Amino acid sequence: MTFCKRDQAVNINECRDDPCLNGGRCKNGLNSFSCQCATGYTGDTCGTGNCKRWHKDVCLINDGSEIDECSSNPCQHGGTCYDLIASYKCSCTNGYKGNDCETKVDLCQNKPCLNGATCSDKGDTFSCMCADDYTGDTCGVEIDECDNQKCSSHGTCEDRINDYYCLCLAGYTGKDCQNVVILDCLVILLVCPGIMLVCPGILSTCPRTTPTCAGVIPILDIM
Repeated sequence: MTFCKRDQAVNINECRDDPCLNGGRCKNGLNSFSCQCATGYTGDTCGTGNCKRWHKDVCLINDGSEIDECSSNPCQHGGTCYDLIASYKCSCTNGYKGNDCETKVDLCQNKPCLNGATCSDKGDTFSCMCADDYTGDTCGVEIDECDNQKCSSHGTCEDRINDYYCLCLAGYTGKDCQNVVILDCLVILLVCPGIMLVCPGILSTCPRTTPTCAGVIPILDIM
């Protein structure tokens, strides 16, 4: 015959009905229980929060009272904070790095300026002081001094460093091939007597008494 003591208690498993919500784990006690809540939830039964999407017992999307780790504005220097489950992530502005965007980055370290340009770090950006004959944000574009057709119609332009050169047709000279070559009338007369020449403003034979005639061009041999 078995006798039962009047004050002997019968322990009931308080966790059998899964009282803990939102992935919380139940711990049975004497006539009580406690809940170990999943990350991001609070309350006696982990009921504070409203998880919309779960993944392996982890709440991915929550629009209730899930703890906002970005509320303290941990991201520095204009960084953007993204709230995660029991964590956060900072997206740093240009020129900064680190968990909280606390470390300044030397934007000139990787030498972004090209062709001998000088780089200047401006905080969240950089600028390049280009060498002669180069332009662009990183000085990667060579300036073509012939773009504006420097030479006259009597020459061909050749691009050079911070300069240009005009290759003139025969009979023309000057920086832009704008001048007619000065002919020595005396030499012409000795070689080809009687050549008809075009002098400035008139049509005449070259005077034998004048050793040079500015801007004249032989156009007709009347011999």
